Amino acid sequence: MGANAPINSLEEEVAVNQVESDQALKFGNQNHANAAAAETEPGGPNETAYRAAMPIRRAAQWAAIDSMMNNQTPDDPSDDFLAILGSVPNGATAGTTQITIPMGYSTTRRRAQSVPIHGNAYSERNLIGVAYVIEQATRLRRPVSELNPSMYRCADTVPAPAYSERGSCNPDYESAMALAGSVPQLPFSLETETAQSLQARQAAGTLTAETLTRAYLARIAAANAEGPAVQRCVR
Repeated sequence: MGANAPINSLEEEVAVNQVESDQALKFGNQNHANAAAAETEPGGPNETAYRAAMPIRRAAQWAAIDSMMNNQTPDDPSDDFLAILGSVPNGATAGTTQITIPMGYSTTRRRAQSVPIHGNAYSERNLIGVAYVIEQATRLRRPVSELNPSMYRCADTVPAPAYSERGSCNPDYESAMALAGSVPQLPFSLETETAQSLQARQAAGTLTAETLTRAYLARIAAANAEGPAVQRCVR
């Protein structure tokens, strides 16, 4: 949530998750705790070992990709490949060329589909040609506005985006803030409070359902307008 976020470092996150262990289970707190405890000083032993291993790993990964591209017969270039279709482990670390081809949209998984193709050194021209052939042959690419209409029909543009006539958009910042009214100043953070502690506060009479609802409406407005645009709903 930006500068006003209640947690501003990995160490703070680990500390909060240790207190709120029921929440930490969802986020793998032990992995974060291990990362926070790791030695990360500039010039320290971890950095020194990592930098020493980098050229060795890169050379090995580059050689493996070259071997695949040459069909494992470097002395016979007649059967070499123009590109490798699909994932190539550690291709990015090796620094080899890659391009991703759009392949439509999955309505069941609600995700854009794509397929990567890889090449070796200086193969950009080949990859662009291969990508063009695959894209034109499959005809699976679709405009962004058609991939998932619910993600785009609420944009405030002129002319209106596709499917805007369907309505049912989540409230924008102004609408959510109007519902929230005056934003209550809570003595705790909504981001780190558990359902059990909220219930305890209401049972003790220090928190009302109306105050909690107004606070959540304001948080939804801020998250939708200024945060990761998760488009939370107000019902």
